[in-house]
Amino acid sequence: MESVQAIWIEEGKYLREFREKRDWSVREAANWLHVLPSEWSKAEHGTVDPSSVHGALQQRVLKDLAGQTRDE
Repeated sequence: MESVQAIWIEEGKYLREFREKRDWSVREAANWLHVLPSEWSKAEHGTVDPSSVHGALQQRVLKDLAGQTRDE
């Protein structure tokens, strides 16, 4: 069985590729995917479990927000 960390790394790569093809910031992708701003904030502060959010891409964008620097 694949580790949770390995899955998160793979999903993060997928999201970065998704964003690069569209030249979007993480927040623009989150907005397009209808991720609530309150969830962005929680993800950025590490207080939300992305797997609790419905939708694979929404989970990926929250995981990416959780891993990004705050200078965006």
